Amino acid sequence: MVRSKARGSIGSWFADVDGERLACVHRHWIKGTLHNDPEAVPKDPKWVELISAIKETRKVVVTRDEVRSENGLSVFKRQGYEAVYRVGEIGVGAKSFRFRLVERLRELE
Repeated sequence: MVRSKARGSIGSWFADVDGERLACVHRHWIKGTLHNDPEAVPKDPKWVELISAIKETRKVVVTRDEVRSENGLSVFKRQGYEAVYRVGEIGVGAKSFRFRLVERLRELE
């Protein structure tokens, strides 16, 4: 499997991998091959950009994070990058965002 380096920045929901800008998602919300974020706000501009990018590229970077609760919501501190995945079955609800991890494409350092 190809091994690559991901580069992101604090506050950004994206990382660059081999010259491609990809959306980052948290390992925390993945069970098996299903990613389901129940705290998503799909109409928020930051979410619109993230969801649009995932629909366009059909790829995500899965991140490892330290998670804590603040005012009833999850707060994430990125600890590292796990892998790039191809995704499918993308669905958006009023307060949710979900998709399936279809194929692991790259290991990340």
